[in-house]
Amino acid sequence: MLGPIPKRRFLTPTRNQADPGIRVPDPAATPAQGGQALVELAFVLPLLLIILFGIVEFSLAMFDKAMITNASREGARYAILFRTNVSNGSYQPHTDAEITAVVNSYLAGHLVSFSPASASVTVSPDYAARSAHVSGQDELPVTVTVNYRYSFYILGRFWPAFSLLDMSAASTMIME
Repeated sequence: MLGPIPKRRFLTPTRNQADPGIRVPDPAATPAQGGQALVELAFVLPLLLIILFGIVEFSLAMFDKAMITNASREGARYAILFRTNVSNGSYQPHTDAEITAVVNSYLAGHLVSFSPASASVTVSPDYAARSAHVSGQDELPVTVTVNYRYSFYILGRFWPAFSLLDMSAASTMIME
């Protein structure tokens, strides 16, 4: 059987208080609850940190996805341009290596990821088909595809399912 419930002591309001009818509990009479708050924090803090780091990680991944999309657009825009051959004055398309260099240069300057850019660039149609294209006679669609593997920084270490994310972006423009 439980013992008697201890009575709470109350301070008597002073004359300077705005409402003298309010009784204020005595802080010495209330039990300490600091341990309970610490236990609740221990339960809730890991969940809050996972949510916080998850928001940051997925924001970085979405930003990198936008950057590889922009890089594929830059590559496609560069691929549809002709360059002038200085020796004979003819127009030639850019090579696949030059287009890849433009895409990698864009990624190197704009990706948030702290690892080196591991992007693979594919240009379709190839250089021979673009060289055979005669400017002004017909339209030739050129597609630049960028594949990128994003690695999560914090979540991937604690949760293996979130270690890598494959991203892909493709842009098609018309070579005229």
